[in-house]
Amino acid sequence: MVLIAQEKMATNTVYVFAKKDSKYAYTGECRSCLENSSRPTSTIWVSMMARGGQGVKKSAIGQRIVSTLPYIRQEVPIIIVFRALGFVSDRDILEHIIYDFDDPEMMEMVKPSLDEAFVIQEQNVALNFIGSRGAKPGVTKERRIKYAKEVLQKEMLPHVGVSDFCETKKAYFLGYMVHRLLLAALGRRELDDRDHYGNKRLDLAGPLLAFLFRGMFKNLLKEIRIYAQKFIDRGKDFNLELAIKTRIISDGLKYSLATGNWGDVKKAHQARAGVSQVLNRLTFASTLSHLRRVNSPIGRDGKLAKPRQLHNTLWGMVCPAETPEGHAVGLVKNLALMAYISVGSQPSPILEFLEEWSMENLEEISPAAIAESVTPAMQPGSTRP
Repeated sequence: MVLIAQEKMATNTVYVFAKKDSKYAYTGECRSCLENSSRPTSTIWVSMMARGGQGVKKSAIGQRIVSTLPYIRQEVPIIIVFRALGFVSDRDILEHIIYDFDDPEMMEMVKPSLDEAFVIQEQNVALNFIGSRGAKPGVTKERRIKYAKEVLQKEMLPHVGVSDFCETKKAYFLGYMVHRLLLAALGRRELDDRDHYGNKRLDLAGPLLAFLFRGMFKNLLKEIRIYAQKFIDRGKDFNLELAIKTRIISDGLKYSLATGNWGDVKKAHQARAGVSQVLNRLTFASTLSHLRRVNSPIGRDGKLAKPRQLHNTLWGMVCPAETPEGHAVGLVKNLALMAYISVGSQPSPILEFLEEWSMENLEEISPAAIAESVTPAMQPGSTRP
């Protein structure tokens, strides 16, 4: 039995892409994932609207910037998100986005967004605006504000922080995302490449089995809760040994390893297929090849050429010749025989080292100081210059 390595985009990193057939000209995205947590990734998009109709060359000049937040049904103007985080004045917001007020081009790019959000000048009004686009219809204003606060605190950029008083860090990171978007729109920075191997990460046996066990363990806790609740409602004592259904985890692991469908048995249509395979033992070379196989979880029916093409950054790491023919060409690859995968490590030792060498915390410095001489250190779990 062999578990096939699964490719994925690196989390907690900002990417900016140009959009062709879309109402947006450019989009910046960040797949935020809290370290050492079972929470799923939470994606935030910051987009610049496009100007120009069908067949007309699109332009981003003079267009507003909007954000798409988790659990919020409609896009929200970016300035309103800053005001909801507690940064109300235009100057405070611009200090987090532009860094240099002597840059007329960038100031001009942000002007339409400031004009659009001019009517909302208070934090509670901004929170109510966001909450009304996410909470259930008909709830009170207080509930809408509470809903918006929870989304901003726990769902928006969770890797920066999910505790109270993380608004400053989140404003800096959001400002950095908008800054990257503006640099791309002005042509000062190249767009990111989705197929660059530096932007990819591989899930091997450890993360794959951890993901599977996490799901099974949640199901086990759910069954224990239901069993215990029945007896509590009747006012009877219950036996904990009978409440724990030991077969949930073992049967779930056996099912996924036997069938290759990686996920819950009850949600087979959502599960990833072909993760677990029978190890090829025809020849020694075929065994080595199978053990070093890498799969891109992209639909095989699509006719996308870019993900299938041999990228320059695969040099020395992935075999340029060994890939199946047909619809899986370029999506199933093989690592080179001498290639090895480094294991992800905790950022805490690096942060401790930087703190010893007098790295300042974001809350302790003014935004104006960042533009002058400070380099932000983007570490997963925090954003500190």
